[in-house]
Amino acid sequence: MLTSPDAPMVWAVLDETILYRLVGSEDVARAQLTHLAGLGDTENVFIQILPLAAMLTTGLLGGFTIAHSPERPDAAFVDGPVNGKMWDTRAEVETPRLRFQKCRGGAPRR
Repeated sequence: MLTSPDAPMVWAVLDETILYRLVGSEDVARAQLTHLAGLGDTENVFIQILPLAAMLTTGLLGGFTIAHSPERPDAAFVDGPVNGKMWDTRAEVETPRLRFQKCRGGAPRR
């Protein structure tokens, strides 16, 4: 989907700790990071690593995804400790949008 002619634009901010915490074997982690690096070389995928030096950031509050479409209002999925929640009003989506902007500001672009 991310390499198709009509692929969506993806901008991901990942915490630097993903480089040090293995989930699975070293081979699996290496393959995952290699795949991400390859996707980062495409025109529609932007990957930033939020450095540990950024210390406390709004991104530590939990993961979230913001979906934007020219034909529909924006929506956001916000992850939680038990379950996530879909937000679809302009006011609700503004909260994760501001969190994203703050996280992105402290992360160098790959």
